[in-house]
Amino acid sequence: EAVRACCEPAAVAQAARAATELAGHRGWLVDALGALPGVQVCLPAAAPFLLLRVPDGPGVRARLREAGVAVRRADTFPGLTVDHLRVAVRPAAQAAALVRALASATAAPGYGARMQRSGS
Repeated sequence: EAVRACCEPAAVAQAARAATELAGHRGWLVDALGALPGVQVCLPAAAPFLLLRVPDGPGVRARLREAGVAVRRADTFPGLTVDHLRVAVRPAAQAAALVRALASATAAPGYGARMQRSGS
């Protein structure tokens, strides 16, 4: 019954609208995060999350946590390191808090030196 309901024209149209909306949110977030020094957004991206690479990933995660912002560590995925973080794509009004917190976390004393050592 659930599969049948999800295949109805109205449900398919709703899913298409949601996908288009998510793509817009993702584009905004890619631009905003990509403008932050030392933050590398791993592209291409088509999911409801983004993969980031930042120098001193554990330190950045700790500073974000202190600011009340949750991000997922990504070193549990094969091939990724402690410097990879996964962030959810949300509407700009919500995602702006992540961008501000990440800007602050990457502006912490000594971050620039770590950025140069890591080659970012």
